[in-house]
Amino acid sequence: MPPVFWRHLLRTVRQTAGRYVAIVVIVALGCGFFAGLRMTGVGMRRSADAFFDRTNLYDLELVSTLGFSSSQVGDVSSVGGVAACEPGRSVDVMARMGDVNHACRVVSLDSWASAGFSGGPMNGLELRSGRWPESADECVIVDKAADKGAVPGDVEVLYGAQDLDGLLATRDFRVVGTVASSAHVQEAVLSTTSLGSGTVNQVLFTLPSAFVPDAPYTELYVRVAGAADEPWGSASYDGAVDAVARRIEALIPGLAQGRADELRSEAQERVDEGRAELADRRAEAEASLADGAAALEEAGARLDSGAAEVEDGRRGLADGRAQVADGERLLADGEAEIERNAAGLEEGRRQLGAAAAQVDAGRQELARAEAGLEAQAPAVEQARAAVAAYDEECQRLVAQVAAAGLSGDDAQAVADAARAALDRLKEDQAAGADGLEGQVAALEDLLEAAQALVSQAPQVEAARGAVRTFEEGCARLDEEARRLDEAKAELADNRAALDSGAARLQEGRDALDASRAQLDEARAKVESGQASLADAEARLADGRAEYEEGLATYERGREEALAGIADAEARLDDAQREVDAIGPGDVYLLDREQNYGAASYLADSERIDAIATAFPFFFFLVAALVSLTTMTRMVDDDRGLMGTLKALGYGRAAICSKYVAYAGSASLLGALVGVLSMSQLLPCVIFTAYGIIYGVPARPMPLPVEAAPAVAATVIGVAVTVGAALAACLSSLRESPAGLMQPKAPKAGRRILLERVGPVWRRLSFSWKVTFRNIFRYRRRFLMTVVGVAGCCALLLTGFGVRDAVNDIIDKQFGEIVHYNATVGLSVDATGRQRADVLDALGSMGRGDPVAAFEENVVARPEDGSKDLAVVLVVPEDAGSLGRAVTLRERRGGAPVDLGSDSVVLTEKLATTLGVGPGDEVRLWAQDATGNTTGQERRLVVTAVCENYLGSYVYIGADAYVRAFGEPGEANTAFAFLPTDAVERAVDADRLQAMDGVETLMLDDETIETYREMLSSVDLVMVVLIAAAALLAFVVLYNLANINIAERSREIASLKVLGFLPKEVCSYVFREIAIIVVVGALVGLVLGTWFEGYVVVTAEVDAAMFGREIHAVSYLCSFGLTVLFCVLVLAAMVPRLASIDMVESLKSAE
Repeated sequence: MPPVFWRHLLRTVRQTAGRYVAIVVIVALGCGFFAGLRMTGVGMRRSADAFFDRTNLYDLELVSTLGFSSSQVGDVSSVGGVAACEPGRSVDVMARMGDVNHACRVVSLDSWASAGFSGGPMNGLELRSGRWPESADECVIVDKAADKGAVPGDVEVLYGAQDLDGLLATRDFRVVGTVASSAHVQEAVLSTTSLGSGTVNQVLFTLPSAFVPDAPYTELYVRVAGAADEPWGSASYDGAVDAVARRIEALIPGLAQGRADELRSEAQERVDEGRAELADRRAEAEASLADGAAALEEAGARLDSGAAEVEDGRRGLADGRAQVADGERLLADGEAEIERNAAGLEEGRRQLGAAAAQVDAGRQELARAEAGLEAQAPAVEQARAAVAAYDEECQRLVAQVAAAGLSGDDAQAVADAARAALDRLKEDQAAGADGLEGQVAALEDLLEAAQALVSQAPQVEAARGAVRTFEEGCARLDEEARRLDEAKAELADNRAALDSGAARLQEGRDALDASRAQLDEARAKVESGQASLADAEARLADGRAEYEEGLATYERGREEALAGIADAEARLDDAQREVDAIGPGDVYLLDREQNYGAASYLADSERIDAIATAFPFFFFLVAALVSLTTMTRMVDDDRGLMGTLKALGYGRAAICSKYVAYAGSASLLGALVGVLSMSQLLPCVIFTAYGIIYGVPARPMPLPVEAAPAVAATVIGVAVTVGAALAACLSSLRESPAGLMQPKAPKAGRRILLERVGPVWRRLSFSWKVTFRNIFRYRRRFLMTVVGVAGCCALLLTGFGVRDAVNDIIDKQFGEIVHYNATVGLSVDATGRQRADVLDALGSMGRGDPVAAFEENVVARPEDGSKDLAVVLVVPEDAGSLGRAVTLRERRGGAPVDLGSDSVVLTEKLATTLGVGPGDEVRLWAQDATGNTTGQERRLVVTAVCENYLGSYVYIGADAYVRAFGEPGEANTAFAFLPTDAVERAVDADRLQAMDGVETLMLDDETIETYREMLSSVDLVMVVLIAAAALLAFVVLYNLANINIAERSREIASLKVLGFLPKEVCSYVFREIAIIVVVGALVGLVLGTWFEGYVVVTAEVDAAMFGREIHAVSYLCSFGLTVLFCVLVLAAMVPRLASIDMVESLKSAE
């Protein structure tokens, strides 16, 4: 091109600097985002690839359920294409770190430790803090996971996913440093396991001495030759690895069978050794038992002989005791008899003395009595004479009474009879009887005599008594004298007998003393025999005790020996059955895509690639529209020049070259600026965001510019802009030179549809009518402006919508779906009492009773088998109570989902990924420690799909679970409602951790924080895209408004000439722009809703489903920002309107 061309081009650029800069900015945004996002995904993979190559991360991993032997390491190493094969040991354990239980993986640093913790071996580590372990009880942990609660300190291994006795030699570790591990780059999920919640929370790297020396290798790590030279994740890398993987897969059956044969041979050898040892033990036991039986028999014979001797001694002693007893009894009898006789003799002596005393006293008394009687004799004689005289007088008186015809035998009776007769006579005399005086006198004399006798009667009776007493005393005295004589005679006889008894008593005493001496001698002999017998019995008892103990020991030893032999035989039989049952174990061949961290990182980088494909589309579309509008306006301004050149004979290429160069330079400059700036800014921002959850070191700045994305972005940006310029030029060059030299005729006016609505049209002012006519008159400009504004508004809405989708994950999941705030894992070996105590404690410390359920980590697989999905199976003990913990509902409409005993409810993300719905079957497998499928396939019919945002769950009724799996699941999880206060919740958490029966405790706070950090990367990317969309919207609106004013400068000048005020001129022009912007924003909201849905599905991570609703605030913000940019642009255009020169603008084209 001649220099004049370039001078003219530069002059044009200076004159249209605003349009030129607008094209540069728009193309820079489009190309920058396309190249920056494309480079971000590639850069993420390159960073990971560099980290993996630097640490020699394995390309393939072999995991066996039976382990590997040293010889098999060589077999794998000999496979073609294998650059290196290194064995490793690891075991999954539940360990206490601080006050919290974590599912951990203990990994042996075999080759890494032998290399001095530097270079060479596979799966190398990079020390981040502390030091390397120096003893078996020291370890280092992953630094990213250390930031999430698995903090350095003492680690106590509680139990393992398998028996630890044959693997770990150490159960207590001390963390001495943190490392970055290329095999564990994902912070939230370092790997999968069958323990706890199914994820490994921390990895403990320790020395080989922490493992049992003879423990088998649990995995083999393989590096593929040439794979390190290929970019990770590329087709060439996958091809190199797949080729070797196919060769190793062909070797797997032999590895599995060989390991099984080796284990079977080793086990059979141990069984055979055990049987030989058992035979030796049986022979030894039988010989020992025979010796013991003989010894016991001999001891029994000795005991029988001793027992017979003791029995003889016991009988002799019994006879001696009987004799002694008889002698003692006889001696006692003799002593008793002597005592009785002595007592009798003494009593006789006493009685004899008493009798002698009585005789003497009687003699004296008799003498006194005789003296007394002799003294009374005269008085007695007188009394006897008085009594006789009285008796005689009484006899006489009785005779007289009888003569008188009366009766009476004593004086008193005579007196009574005489008185009675006298009384009768006196009565008769008183009655006049005569001749009775003599009888009366006689009776009176008789009565007087009788009364005289009656008065003497007492003295007479006393005398008579004295006579009788005297006579009786004499009689007694005679009797006493006789008895006294008899007593004297008897006393003499008794004294003789007493003297004879005393002699006999002395003789008995002498004999008794002799017998006592003999008895003492016999008693001494018996006591001596007793002592001897006691000694013999003691010796016999000791012998019998020893015999019994020996017999018991013999029997016990015999039983123990027989039981031990039987138990050993049973164990050997069981061992033999186990040996016979040993079959080829499961050998899994895993590549980096089965490494959870690497696979997640690769998937996230590919999501960035997907976003890089979608987002720049709008930027390029808007750039094309803006470029087309700008270049169309520029071509229209140069119609005269183009016509002149065409008339002068210049060809189309020559004429278009200026505009192509204009657009090409602007777009090329914009592409270069955008690519160079965004290739540094976007990867840096996104690396920082993903650095929160991944342990992949970021690449150092400045980042290298990837040629392919940069060239592609530049080509697209330049092609879109240059294409728009060519389209505008060629459209104008279709006219003749004469037509081009004339100003472009304005479009013919015509009635619009609104004019036909009379009531509305008539009420519009002139300005509004002109506005509506201009909008529909320039339909192309209207359409292009609407599309440009709609694109910007759609980008804004997409950014805000994705942020809503990310934030809704936490807000809806833990605000509307999940109501519990703690998940308590119950120990597998907990007793029923311990489980009940845990549930009671949760009920007392929380806001309600916990919901008990059976949880199991399983694997789901779609029908095409394209991928395995980690799924949590939940079987509530009481299906009705699950609603207190989780709300099961449909996302669209919110209709509740019932969980019955036969129900199978899938979460929405899982159902979508599997491509199933109600009525379809879902396939499930058990999950082993490596996260792979194991066991039998289980098919369940899906009854419903429920809303869920975090994790993949299958809620199954108890009957449906039993029908599919054959047995009920015992509750191993409790969904708890701990206090909302953080302090109280922490106290309760500490109390729970200390309880027997609690295996794990996971608070929702930790889950929420983990997922917020995981999703913050997407959120940060959306913030950058929102800012870019806002800038694009401002540039587009500015450029379109600027062009609109430039196109209508003659019209605006005419309005000024006609006397329109500046305010009216602004209103006249800006009203049309505002209406177009509002329409474009509304169209953008519709377009943005669709595009946001696409981006959300593309950007979703496997562990979460993004929210599917755009908040009303996001619509308002997107619409409001678009309108705000419009207002700002229009405000910036006010000076431009004021600067329009009426004279210059209205000059004729001629």
